[in-house]
Amino acid sequence: MKSVLQNKAFKIMPAGTGWKHRAPDAKNLKRQLLHLGMICALMGVFSCEVLEQEPVSVIPSDSFFKDLAQAEGAVIGLYDGAQVIGNENNPIWLILRGDGRSDLYQVGVGTARQNLVNNNLQTSNNPDPSWANTYDIINAANNVIYFTARLPETVPSRIEKREQLIGEAKFMRAWMYFNAVRNWRNVPLITFPFITLDSLQPAAKYQKFYDHPNYPKDDAVLVQIGQDLLAAEEALPLDYGSSAVQTRGRATKGAARAMLASVYLWRASYERLPEFYEPAIVYAQKVIDDAARYRLLPGTAYGTIFTGRNTEEAIFELQFSYLFNESSQIAGQFLPPATLGRGGQHQLAPSTAIANAYVPGDLRKEASIQNTGTPAVAPWTRNNLNYVNKYQGTLSGTGREQDDNLKILRLADMYLIKAEALNELGRTAEALEALNVIRDRAFGGDDTKRITATDQETVREAIANERFVELAFEGHRWYDLVRTHQLEAKQPALTDTPDKLNRQRYWPIQNGMIAEGFIQNPGY
Repeated sequence: MKSVLQNKAFKIMPAGTGWKHRAPDAKNLKRQLLHLGMICALMGVFSCEVLEQEPVSVIPSDSFFKDLAQAEGAVIGLYDGAQVIGNENNPIWLILRGDGRSDLYQVGVGTARQNLVNNNLQTSNNPDPSWANTYDIINAANNVIYFTARLPETVPSRIEKREQLIGEAKFMRAWMYFNAVRNWRNVPLITFPFITLDSLQPAAKYQKFYDHPNYPKDDAVLVQIGQDLLAAEEALPLDYGSSAVQTRGRATKGAARAMLASVYLWRASYERLPEFYEPAIVYAQKVIDDAARYRLLPGTAYGTIFTGRNTEEAIFELQFSYLFNESSQIAGQFLPPATLGRGGQHQLAPSTAIANAYVPGDLRKEASIQNTGTPAVAPWTRNNLNYVNKYQGTLSGTGREQDDNLKILRLADMYLIKAEALNELGRTAEALEALNVIRDRAFGGDDTKRITATDQETVREAIANERFVELAFEGHRWYDLVRTHQLEAKQPALTDTPDKLNRQRYWPIQNGMIAEGFIQNPGY
């Protein structure tokens, strides 16, 4: 896969015409990683055999990369691997896993997402049941960590580079595990590489259950995530020089700190462990304080966070460019049908709840939700359709390319994490200061729109509402409802039976994994 992170190494692809449905080719990705020496990184889909593979101690040392250049190529492969998350090889699942079942959406023109939006997912109809791609990346990261550490460097600058590459791999491993543990809960914790497909080791030997009623509480996965991110923070650079693509598209200290803030907030609220609120504040503040690299854009430029790439508000974005034959396939899910190949399938539409959540004067609404008009305004061909406007792709010739970057971490979230954690610790006045930074930006400095309540519960609700509108359609809302135990309150129609509520909390474990001894999550 040609990657925007490797744009100096590959020939630019010619622009095409019409709507592009370029799914990244997983086979090409595997061939390139093999060429880079990562023989075991992506040796087929992580299926029911992968937990029976032999550990790396049996692998000949001459089977893997020999120098830092090859190791760096392998690291770039980790970012490329994230471009094919999901069974459909469609990275939109990085968003839909985080908010597809939430109150953000209603079914659009098509019905492909109906079971998702209506919380009717089962193992038979879930379009994204597999953790295969997630564990492909985890396995690839394990290989980078293990083998890069064994490169015999002696020059200080090369030692620093070696540690940076290991830090990037640990960041990616932590990110993948954080996705996995929030969606399946019941996930195997594997921190060593595999290579062969014929081990006699049973799957259960490598499994540590994070959260299952039949097993004792074990937060080993979240502990590992924290350890990886702390190590990454130590080893990673603040930036990659003047390259915005590298600084916003590769792991940095800022990205590790932002992810740590999110992980600590999850642990504090979901596990009800208030001791993690303070570190959530500390790490969010570290990012906020790095004004040389990160700043909030003005409210009038809010839309450019999404129509542009790697703005100063971006901490970490998953990179896509049609010039390198890369497609995130996101705009096609949200945009309405249009003439000249400039539209989409409108499979997901914004809900009435989110459309009504923006109050008059909020500069974010126009950038987030639009209507086709009655009659429809060109190029749209359907009347009166609300649609998600954050992902617009790139106009190319007579078509529209589906190459939006995914906004994984951005600065506004750090202010809201800080606000929530402060409020939960009873420091409500300080929480309001952080919250109103975001409110001021959203309303162009209109003081009348500031939150002035002083009681903790009112401010708690205000912060939740602010996350709803600020981070809409970016993959946060469902995670927020789960971790704050608000699913029943916010989505009563989708949680009115125990099975429905459990299905809201968990994705099903795929049937192939059940056949290998894993226990199905509740509700399926």
